[in-house]
Amino acid sequence: MQLVERGKRIVGQAERAMSTTIQEGEADEISQWLTRTQWTKYLNGLERPDLVTSVDKPDAETEPVNAMIWDAMEGLMRVAHNTIKSKVGIFVRMEAIRTEQHQTRYHPLQPYRNEKALGDYVRPWQQVLMFFARTKAPHEWRGPKYRFSCRQRRAWKAVVARASQAVRAQAWEEESQGESDEMEGERGSGSGSQSGEGAADEGEKDEKLTAIQKACLQFCIALLDQRARSHEYECALVCAIAVLGVRKNSWCGPDVYAPVLSAMIKVARFMVVQQGVEEGGQDESDSRPSSSGGSGGSGGSGGSNQTDQVAEQAATGCLQVVKEMMDQFMVRGSQGPVQWMLDLRTYGLKIHYSSTASGHIDWVGDQVLLYKDMQMTMAQFRSMVHGLVNETRRLLMEDLMMVAVGSKEDQVPGIPWQSMRDNPVDKRTGWNFLKDDRTQWPVKGDEWLLDRIKRKEMRVGQFTRSNTNSDVNVRGVKNYLAQVVEFREKLLVLMHITGGQPGRAPEILSIRQANTTEGEHRNLFIEDGLVVFATRYHKGYQMSGEVKIIHRYLPREVGELVVWYLWLVLPWVRILEAAAYGTEKLSMHMWPKDADGMKWSSERMRKVMKREFNIGVGQEITIQAYREMAIAISRKFMRGREAFRYDEEDEDGDWNEDDGAATIADEQAGHR
Repeated sequence: MQLVERGKRIVGQAERAMSTTIQEGEADEISQWLTRTQWTKYLNGLERPDLVTSVDKPDAETEPVNAMIWDAMEGLMRVAHNTIKSKVGIFVRMEAIRTEQHQTRYHPLQPYRNEKALGDYVRPWQQVLMFFARTKAPHEWRGPKYRFSCRQRRAWKAVVARASQAVRAQAWEEESQGESDEMEGERGSGSGSQSGEGAADEGEKDEKLTAIQKACLQFCIALLDQRARSHEYECALVCAIAVLGVRKNSWCGPDVYAPVLSAMIKVARFMVVQQGVEEGGQDESDSRPSSSGGSGGSGGSGGSNQTDQVAEQAATGCLQVVKEMMDQFMVRGSQGPVQWMLDLRTYGLKIHYSSTASGHIDWVGDQVLLYKDMQMTMAQFRSMVHGLVNETRRLLMEDLMMVAVGSKEDQVPGIPWQSMRDNPVDKRTGWNFLKDDRTQWPVKGDEWLLDRIKRKEMRVGQFTRSNTNSDVNVRGVKNYLAQVVEFREKLLVLMHITGGQPGRAPEILSIRQANTTEGEHRNLFIEDGLVVFATRYHKGYQMSGEVKIIHRYLPREVGELVVWYLWLVLPWVRILEAAAYGTEKLSMHMWPKDADGMKWSSERMRKVMKREFNIGVGQEITIQAYREMAIAISRKFMRGREAFRYDEEDEDGDWNEDDGAATIADEQAGHR
């Protein structure tokens, strides 16, 4: 029937429009987040795919100018990041961290800890520039309405002009390079020399902003320096940031959007400091006393004093410029984009922490744990932990300590758990529980493994090429150190899983087994015959400067692996690294960089976790996934009335096990 076909067609169109076209909801559809952001009103009637595509990374072949702007923004970020690290002092960074006009902060603006991920942090700003680039250029799709101020319009024209010039210059340089490659002689070598100098200059720390980067900086400052008169969407930057909240089929919730706002705000502070350096700073060569000024009598003294005054004025100028910009448009009370971002981030976090989060965890009975699209039985999990302990123990015994597992004649020295002592307040550099004189160790840890190797020529040949012990067997040393790395990886997963509620990767990777000069206290201790590691570093330390001390105790089966490794194996590993690689600096971290220079990172730990879980339970479970799964396991089996019994001496039951267990687990997970 035509009626049915027509009805189906209209319903299908309505369903497609509902999923792709932004529409305002009904009055009884409650969304605190969308009510606060006003995205549905501002973007009403626009197509989601068009908005999402408008902020995508451009293709250098089809959009060369936009690609140049994209790369320039990342280059600007790296220069500004280096400025924060090495060119400005504590006073400038204290000014740049303010969120209120009259505010005393005790922790300055910090650079990012992971410099390799700077591209991820600057991506929201790159997407903002792409939104303007694509909406200002002729386009067939319908975009949101916004208006530039006169200053913003001039600054954007400068960005496009500089980017176009850079594209033409790059094309000419590539064409010239291609012609010079075909020619032989002095002309070709001269071109190569110039290219090498450019690469060298690009890698220098004292890198200067290019013309296109300066234009991007001026435009971004112009976006930030705008005041709303009656509505926040009068600010062009607020309009662009609203588009970043659009997904193909939904909206970015406060849990996803708050980190975007944080990145926008922090990069904006970097740019304010960079702008202060550009306006109020000067080159070091200008403030450095000249050789002629410093020679001979009072003239030299006067020249030096004059130079010092110029340098002092330049430093004061940078600080004053930053202070004025912060008061003008970077703090609350400025009624501009930054205040909008600060307030929205605060509101989003309030919603995130006060609202019921989407459930990722479910149980089938008491044994099957469901997490998103994965599932794991508790039997599989227990089997994985026991298997990982056995494999890590075998690797330590057979491959590192060269002891056959189960051999009665050849055994590893026992650990004197009952008589082990530790002094947590000893701050001497390099000191740990192994050096406590009160503990009677059965063997000398720095000699035991070396003596075992000397007893058999086959073991000696693994590390040396001749009986004179003069030549290093590089291949044998590399194989042994590779086994050390494998052991450390498995030990990391074990400590992460069996030490209570798991922390984040930077927390456990910051563990030091001995005191250091700067960090002083180590993180690894012995208490009542158990190995305990107490983390202090956390993800918010760079921002707040506050530490969170969280204790995690290891079961005896894992603790003995830690003690054997530190006591009997690590001294020999350091000898090998020094002899084969010339390693002179000793690292006190439990997971230092490998002998080949590879460092530990969150991404590396994530890959190790996925590998071990894939072996054990057949699922590639990440760090974040296991953190949520561990909380569910704790709530299921460790927080009930039957999980902990009253102490025999606590007849009145003054201590509530339910509250105590929950508090301990939440503290270990880093939650409040």
